[in-house]
Amino acid sequence: MPSTTLEEENKKWLQLLEFIRRKYGEDKSEFVRINDYEKRNNRTISDYYNMGSQNLSLAELLKQESFLTKVLSSSETPASIAQFTQIYNETNTLMKSLDGSQDNIYIKCNPIDDNGNVIDETNNTVGTNLGSLNSILDDIGSSFGPMTLFNSVGLQTFISIVFFIIVYYTGKYIFVDYPKNMLSKRL
Repeated sequence: MPSTTLEEENKKWLQLLEFIRRKYGEDKSEFVRINDYEKRNNRTISDYYNMGSQNLSLAELLKQESFLTKVLSSSETPASIAQFTQIYNETNTLMKSLDGSQDNIYIKCNPIDDNGNVIDETNNTVGTNLGSLNSILDDIGSSFGPMTLFNSVGLQTFISIVFFIIVYYTGKYIFVDYPKNMLSKRL
């Protein structure tokens, strides 16, 4: 057989396996693949199943009840196969019409760390270098430096309020509560 014919026959076999998978499920398709497809020795589908003419297309073979009985071990009729195929094609067309995308664009996205470096297998391990955790801890550590602490308006306000509360209660104790306690003890 020339290579183009061999490729065409291989395509027919794969179409048969896909048809069986869609109609009868994965188990039946796998059964035919293991028991028939892998043992075909480059024979055509009709030759392998002794269907006579070697030039029959897969569509013509599926219209023969004897072929369906041999391959699928079922009592399917060509009419029920045709109905299944029609329903499948209509559903497939409906699903495509509901898909609003006009083009099939595939965008490959690579995750990056906090520093903009692409994460892959070589730098995606947990160990002494924890990557983004280290950068977070570095940011926190650098934010507690003396220059950074006093450059923040919010932090300056917070420190001022805390300082005011400390001065207020210290003054209240020294100038109000302590003299009041001393006077109450003397009286």
